[in-house]
Amino acid sequence: MVKYGLVGLIGNDHRGWLNPLQYKGFSSFMYCVLCGQGGNLCKIRGLYRLVRICGKNMDSYGILAGLRTSKPTKRYAAIQNKNIMSKIAVLSDIHSNVWALESVIKNAKKKGAKKFVNLGDILYGPLAPKETYELLRSEEMITIKGNQDRQIYEANPEGISENPTMQFIFAELPNEALEWMKSLPASLSLPEDIFLCHGVPDNDLVYMVEDVSSGIPKVRNEHEIRRFLSNVSEKLVLCGHSHIPRIIELTNKQLIVNPGSVGLPAYKDEDPTLHIMQNYSSHASYAMIERCTTGWNVEFLKVPYELNSAVNAAKARNRNDWAFALKSGRAA
Repeated sequence: MVKYGLVGLIGNDHRGWLNPLQYKGFSSFMYCVLCGQGGNLCKIRGLYRLVRICGKNMDSYGILAGLRTSKPTKRYAAIQNKNIMSKIAVLSDIHSNVWALESVIKNAKKKGAKKFVNLGDILYGPLAPKETYELLRSEEMITIKGNQDRQIYEANPEGISENPTMQFIFAELPNEALEWMKSLPASLSLPEDIFLCHGVPDNDLVYMVEDVSSGIPKVRNEHEIRRFLSNVSEKLVLCGHSHIPRIIELTNKQLIVNPGSVGLPAYKDEDPTLHIMQNYSSHASYAMIERCTTGWNVEFLKVPYELNSAVNAAKARNRNDWAFALKSGRAA
């Protein structure tokens, strides 16, 4: 009979059914029937622990509990179909909107998020860059930079003098915030087979899945998207930049998820050509992802927040275009 056990990895709430590679007796090498990867079973201080299970937290030990001497019953089989990874909240394009960020973090934690990912464009905006920075630094969050993060710390005196919003940002932010943005990676690979970038892997100014040559966003054909991802092997790609929530599955089974924008639901831009991005709602957007036995669960969430505070902040900086976009989800 095949022996089964339920494993829990300390620190990340990983769950997975384990199965000996051998059918006879109790093997010292086990593998997870959910993902196929394995590790060595050791008895440490009276407890069976699994080392190097599922490629996650390779220095951690998992505690093997409740060995079974037969295949799971229907009740236990149901456990096999549960998610095997903690919920991950995916955020992008906060744009200094601390009120939206507060609501998203609160909502994500209430829904069980154990990890947060931030895909960049964090502090640029006429709202609350200092407060946004302080809130982010108080939370544990995997963060990469976006194009407008670069725009801040690469700004020269002439560019700052011509941009009142940039003047406000520099007046608000401490030097440590600039150094923090500089230190952020432009892209990142996570051990969960996830790749993070803001735009595309080698260019934070390019939309991953949208073609805006007509002035409105249209989904690119797969050939174009795969060309952007030619050097990316991860099966889940998380990107931002367009402010529009999307999920795109490619024929090679790569999954692309854009969580939308936490802090700015609409805008007009002239680069690479004049175009508008709109969500038609004032809500803050983010995504929640979970890995399960059959792939990735992806949930897009729209969260209300203290909107008037953000609108009033935009008006105080004479950015009525931002105030309109925040209120309506439409570009002025």
